[in-house]
Amino acid sequence: MADEKNTAGVTNPHDKVFRKTYSDRDNARSFLTHYLPDKVRKIVDLNTLEISKDSFIEKDLSDYYSDLLYKVNLVGGS
Repeated sequence: MADEKNTAGVTNPHDKVFRKTYSDRDNARSFLTHYLPDKVRKIVDLNTLEISKDSFIEKDLSDYYSDLLYKVNLVGGS
């Protein structure tokens, strides 16, 4: 009975924690700074991180949703 009560409140808790944590730009930048390979980190400007639209319509008109999507400028580009 206790197990039922504990699992009934939150749906997809791991997704909610991820989304809440990494919706904060500073948290996302810190994570990427520490975990991107050096080769990638050197070509992206993490100061330009910006959350992007998270829903799209495909060519066949079906909806598509991403969990969390950021865009970033390349170093020396725009």
